[in-house]
Amino acid sequence: MEYYRSHWVNIDSQRLATYDQMFQWTPKHAFLIKDLRLDEYECAVDYGCGPGWVSLELAKRMGEGSRVVACDINQEFLMLGEKHAADQGLEDRIQWRHVTDDRVPIPDNSADLVLCKNVLGYVDSTDEMLAEFLRVLKPGGTLRMQEIDWDLLVVEPLGSERLSEMLQYAKHAIRDPQIGRNLFGSAKRAGYTNINIEMFPVVDTAGFLVKLTLENFIKYAIDGGYSPEKGKQFLADLHTSLQNNELLIVAPLFMVTGIAPQKTSSI
Repeated sequence: MEYYRSHWVNIDSQRLATYDQMFQWTPKHAFLIKDLRLDEYECAVDYGCGPGWVSLELAKRMGEGSRVVACDINQEFLMLGEKHAADQGLEDRIQWRHVTDDRVPIPDNSADLVLCKNVLGYVDSTDEMLAEFLRVLKPGGTLRMQEIDWDLLVVEPLGSERLSEMLQYAKHAIRDPQIGRNLFGSAKRAGYTNINIEMFPVVDTAGFLVKLTLENFIKYAIDGGYSPEKGKQFLADLHTSLQNNELLIVAPLFMVTGIAPQKTSSI
């Protein structure tokens, strides 16, 4: 298994706890499901569900008798999700599915919605993954994807040269660092219609992306041959900038929505 996948299979307890805390649903996440007719859906897939917070929100908003199929490559994420669902009385509304390949474990033409957030940069082929989503979507069903374009990341005052050098050594940890800008082309090639593209800047001056993202990238970079001394200094400078109220991180988030085409009759 390639490293860009395996580091999601085996997550240390500290990183797991950080993701569980940082991914909790808040009103600021509502744009992810805006304009979706969730109360009309019978089945929604949350592919790459992590600790399950988005799956829980979908289940709360969907109608009686509906189901959410929450899929992830990490067993511990799924265990956390199951616990959160039980705590909120939603255990009968969500099916937790462990996936080890780029397949969705439901029949053809059975989902009204596939939601995929911060996953497609780590799959073996984005085009093949979108074709798989198309397989499970009902005609007229909705695919919504959300990804950061890491090659457009801004981290100031550290500067673009230092950031680019560090990220270059970390790129073995993500198959497609430009996944954000590439979603549109993949959706077109897969045959989706009515494709809509939106872009949201994730602006951080409080340092939450340091813990959530940059600390991990520094570890990946060191694993990829980046100088440990440079990594230590990069992290120290991030924290110094934060303490001096100088830190600015901007991560460009692409959200792409496509519709599964109506099936054409062969008669």
